[in-house]
Order: sequence, then structure tokens, then C-alpha cells
Amino acid sequence: MQPPSRSAAVDPFNNLCSGDKNGIGGTVTAGNICQGLSDGTLAFDTQRTDGQNKLLAAQAFKAQQTEQAKNYWQQAIQQEPYDAEALIYLEDQCVRDSGRPYIILVATAILEGVYINSGRSDLQGIFFAQHEYNTYAGLAQCQHIPAIDFPSTNKGTQHVQALPENTLVLVVIANLFTDAAHDKEASQQIAQQIIQYQQSNYNPERFIGIIGLPTSNITGFAMPILNRAHLPAVSQNASGDNLAEDFPYFRSVTPTNNDQARALSDFIQVNLSDKLHKKLKHGLILGNQDDLYSQNLADDFEHNFAGPDTSSKRKNYSKITPQYNIHNILNTALDKGIDFIFFAGNSDDASELLQDPLLKQEPYKHIPIIGGDTLYNLRGNYPDTARGRMYFVGFAFPDEWDQQQQMPLFLQNYGKNPLSWSIFDPTHKQCPDGPYGCDRADNHAILSYDATKTLLEAARRALLRVPTPPHLTEEVNNQLNELHGANTVQGVSGLLDFAPNEDGVTRLQNKTFLILSIDEKANTHIEYIEQQDHLGS
Repeated sequence: MQPPSRSAAVDPFNNLCSGDKNGIGGTVTAGNICQGLSDGTLAFDTQRTDGQNKLLAAQAFKAQQTEQAKNYWQQAIQQEPYDAEALIYLEDQCVRDSGRPYIILVATAILEGVYINSGRSDLQGIFFAQHEYNTYAGLAQCQHIPAIDFPSTNKGTQHVQALPENTLVLVVIANLFTDAAHDKEASQQIAQQIIQYQQSNYNPERFIGIIGLPTSNITGFAMPILNRAHLPAVSQNASGDNLAEDFPYFRSVTPTNNDQARALSDFIQVNLSDKLHKKLKHGLILGNQDDLYSQNLADDFEHNFAGPDTSSKRKNYSKITPQYNIHNILNTALDKGIDFIFFAGNSDDASELLQDPLLKQEPYKHIPIIGGDTLYNLRGNYPDTARGRMYFVGFAFPDEWDQQQQMPLFLQNYGKNPLSWSIFDPTHKQCPDGPYGCDRADNHAILSYDATKTLLEAARRALLRVPTPPHLTEEVNNQLNELHGANTVQGVSGLLDFAPNEDGVTRLQNKTFLILSIDEKANTHIEYIEQQDHLGS
């Protein structure tokens, strides 16, 4: 068998990126990306060292040569032990080989473009939850998948509870192609494909829901379709204000845009003003006019910052219309009366902003740049002009448990003390791209783990109520509504309490999140913890 070429994002050999009648398969998008659903039949993230072995595994799996496929996945993991796509496919095959009952969830990720590191981390968090549940249920250890180290005592470690009858967990991966011009089409297409897969002959009684829909834009386009099909989705990162209200089958483990805008407004007027010994009263708000999340966050901050002694100027940039690019908008809007910039775009756009010559000279050389959770990119490289001036929301941070007596099992097995090893770096190899994603968890891995744990806890409760339900997803959604009070889920990022608000809409309540900063040495630090009493223990 000849190894495939790796010269393009989609490798055409053996026509791997194609579909079938059960919803498994892919299509080549405008960006030459393979978008679709894979149970091992496809390999999405192939532009890495183990890409050839994953493609060969997919070819073998599609030909029903499962032992050969397992061999290639094992080789891939030996090359890159932190590649969660390969780990998930191998774990899935071990689940099938066991002959035991299992439930199915679809994990959506973006394994291309500017979001590729986030997508890789998302799959790490999802894999860890899958592996944790399966290990706890007694699944025999798969070769080349490291064992989870369960401490001798349950106290403080937040162990999961095994699913009824030691049911196992199988994960199907959905890869999304996303950019400003194609978000809607891609999101709706993947939603329809998930429904097709769920409704295939053998899945309705085992399918429990979706993890992911990793951005507010994708969620807004995909959830109308998934909601009509009564398929629950738990997002690790979508923070749009009205998503829970508009879609009863949607949950997120993150606070809303309004929550973070309110906290940032207070932080600027009190904490940051005190730190800089200057009252920050006048802001320039920059939002991406082509991005629903950005517009929502900019609206929320403008509303929360408005007051008798404060003011803001709102401007929108565009990644599609050249005359409204970031630099043109900044140079026409920034003046000496501006105390700070509130940037509602993503980290890629923020890097572009920070390269503007205007921000490298007086009087704007040190002007604070403040934004929401999409500016938090631990594996991205901001230019030097970010140092000492950037502040942003983090929905999770690996150091937030440092002052706690007991650390979550997830962090312990990801290389955080007291253990000195990582499940994604078991042989202590040098991490090629730094510690994050190898032996230090980033925010995306943490939040994806929490989202998966939330959905699996709802599934556990659903299976106890209806052991062989004809429509398991309906009961899973009902049980998501019950995860509050005594049933609150302890996540790594904080307590996950889904309770109805005054309007009867079930959404996350009182969730811990942080405001972080980049210091003069380019290190990320905690500046402020919102709702820190709800971190748990």
C-alpha cells in the first residue's frame, strides 16, 4: 500500500473524502477541506507528522480491515501521542471490539485554518472524557493509549460515575470548514449530516447528542436544524446571549457575552483604572461587522459601559470589504481622547490590529486593549506590542486550581502537579510546539472536557430512567435541565449549574470565569476571578 501525498488539505487518494447513505463521509469544500462525519472512515487533520498513518488507517477501516486500521492508528499515536483524532478512532475500535453496549456522541471541531489549534485541543478534552468514562467502566486498555491514573481516594478528584450496565462511550468526529463567507452553508450542511447519521438504522437508540458547535456563529446557523430534530448539543465555547433562549436543545458551559461584557466594564472602571492610576472613561469599540458573535459582544459592552461619566465610540471593521479593514478603521477612529480600545474580534484579528504602526508610537504605544474570550489564544503568538497592555476573558485557565487543596483528575493526568507526566506525553518527549496541547491543558481542552462530562452525566441519568428508550435524545435533554442544585456538575472550569432563569429559560448560572492579562514577558496571568466562590473544591 503506497503512502498518500500530503501536498494538499484534502488527499484525493482512494476517494476517501466521500459520503455514504448513513451520514458518515465527507465533501470537499471551497477551501479544499474535507468536511463531514468520521467514525474512522476519514482522517481530517492530516497536515501533521502522523497524517499519512491516519490516512492509511482510514483506507483500511473503510475496507473493513479493522486490525490493519488499528495498527496504523497505533503507529500514528506513537508518532504524535497528543493527536486526539487518532486516539478517538483507536478508542472507538476498542469499544466496538469489546462487544459491550455503548452510546454515541458526535464531537464537532474545526480542524483547519486559524482555528486548527483550538480544534485539536477540543478533541483532546473530548477524548479524555471518553477515555475516563470507558476506563471507569472497565474497558480493557487499548494498546498505545495511556492509562488514566485514578488516585486511591475519590475525595476532591471529581470522578465520574459509570454509565448503567457499564455502558461505554463512542465518539464520531465532525469536521467543520468555517470562514466569514461560508459559515452558514457549512454549519447547516453538517447539522443535516448529523441528523442523517442519527437516524440511520442502528443509531437512534444509542445516540445521545452533540459536543461542540464551537462558535456562536456556527451554533446560530446549525441549531435551528438540530433543534427541530430534538438533538441536544452542549457547546464548549458558544456564548451568544440568546442561544439558550432560542434553542431549548442547546446548552453551553460558558457564560454569555453579556456576562463577560458586564464583568469587563466593571474591571476597566475599577481594577484596571486603579492599576494604571488613571480613570479609564472613554473607549473605542471595534467590532467585526461580518461576525454575529463580535456584534453581540460589542453591543453588550457598549450597553454595559454607558454611564454619566463614561462614553464610547463604536466602529466596525470587515474582513470581507477591503475599504473597511482594521487599519483603515483604526486610523480614522482613534484620537487622543480615547483611554482604551475594546476589541470584539478574534485573536487573529487582534494580532493584525497590534501590527498597526499607530499602536507602536506615542500617545498610543501603551493604550490598553481589552476584549472577550476570543482574544484568549495560548498557542497563538501575539506580536510584542501586546505585552503589558492586553486584557481579556478566559472561560478556563489551567492555573485557576493552584490554590485549591485537590486538583481535578483531568489536570492531574494532563501533567499538572502532583503528577509529573501527561496522558498526551507519556514518554516525556519534547513537546514540539510548547507545553500547551502536550503536557499543559489549554482553555479549549478544559472546556471541551467539561461539555462532554455534562452531556455524559445527562446521558447517565437518562439511561437510569429509561433503559431502552426509543428516543434517548429527548430524555437526555430533559436530564440536562435537571443538572442544578444537588445535581450540579463539577467541571474543571467551575461548577456547571443549569437552572431556569426568571423567564423560564434553562441556562448556565453563576459560572466562574477569569480576566487574564499578558505581561511584559509575554506570560499570561490571572488578573481577576469572577464568581470565584463557585469554583468548587
